[in-house]
Amino acid sequence: MRPCGALAAVAARFQSKVTVSRAGREANGKSILDLMTLGAPQGTELMVEVEGPDAQEALDALAGVFDRVLQGEFEEKDD
Repeated sequence: MRPCGALAAVAARFQSKVTVSRAGREANGKSILDLMTLGAPQGTELMVEVEGPDAQEALDALAGVFDRVLQGEFEEKDD
């Protein structure tokens, strides 16, 4: 699974609204299509906003996805 898919899948588990933005553009964090059209290649600075009843839990889980990205889990491997 690519980072956008992982982020959307984790965000979808929560009731809270998740918004991901960069440089004047924003996307629904629960929509893989929205995230893909955000146009944020690796290394892009993103802002994640979470609002709702389970916001802290959602934010913690989303931070875990970003940690996985930083660890290189989603990098394509040459076979």
